[in-house]
Amino acid sequence: MFLILRQVYIYKDNNLLYFRNFGKAVTKELFQSLLDQISKDAFKGPTDKTNYFDYYKSRVVYTTSKELGLIVIYLSSLSLSCENLETRY
Repeated sequence: MFLILRQVYIYKDNNLLYFRNFGKAVTKELFQSLLDQISKDAFKGPTDKTNYFDYYKSRVVYTTSKELGLIVIYLSSLSLSCENLETRY
């Protein structure tokens, strides 16, 4: 399987710690709406989690650590298989 990673973001307590752009990706404005959506869902429930959804021509994968206040967000191509998300990320 061929995976195209487009962007990586790491947030701690809503502060951007790391950003990397690997190619064609979403605009800052679109990403902000994604971040708002992810932030609302990220820390619901008692456990850390890995989740994903498709957005336009990208697959958005995010992993959270409630204890550390971390959100790691990956934007990749739609070719990423949903069955392998937790093993990859």
